[in-house]
Amino acid sequence: MIQKRAGFFRYFTQFIEKIPIVVPDLSKPADKSRHDKLVMLVDKLLVLMPKLRTVTLAAEKAVLQNAVTATDQQIDQLVYELYNLTPEEIALVEGAA
Repeated sequence: MIQKRAGFFRYFTQFIEKIPIVVPDLSKPADKSRHDKLVMLVDKLLVLMPKLRTVTLAAEKAVLQNAVTATDQQIDQLVYELYNLTPEEIALVEGAA
């Protein structure tokens, strides 16, 4: 339960601790590889987004938007893999269900 008081939210531990947070074990090659790829993709997105906001040519904007979309989709796939989501769960997350 979330309680709003004086403009701030208060989160009760008993509910927050139920949120599944996957902590990768970086001593495992698969977890390390996934972590490194995720970091690389986020870094790429952080470079692309400011460029996308400032570009004025439509063709250049389309190229950058495609790169942002592709990078975002790769991040999504890594997260789905990290949480072992089924195709049905992925559809639910993406709003297709």
